[in-house]
Amino acid sequence: MAFQIRTLPDVPPPSPATWIWHIFLAHASADLILARQLFDILRPHARVFLDAISLGGRPWDRDLYVARTRSLATVALISKNTTNA
Repeated sequence: MAFQIRTLPDVPPPSPATWIWHIFLAHASADLILARQLFDILRPHARVFLDAISLGGRPWDRDLYVARTRSLATVALISKNTTNA
């Protein structure tokens, strides 16, 4: 498993007072196994949001939006499955 890290241009982060999560992990459904592996790598170092774990079966529409907007950073897992997401 190899991960490639790319950064985006400077964008001001949200205010620390609004953070719930350090990292929002975005992925295609077909990449859930890989996303869980990345979650396990990052979890000891940060509060990581992964829908399959963090939502606990709750409706995802509103909670997913809140998690994304209340995260310091978004990590997008890009693969051949991304175009089908």
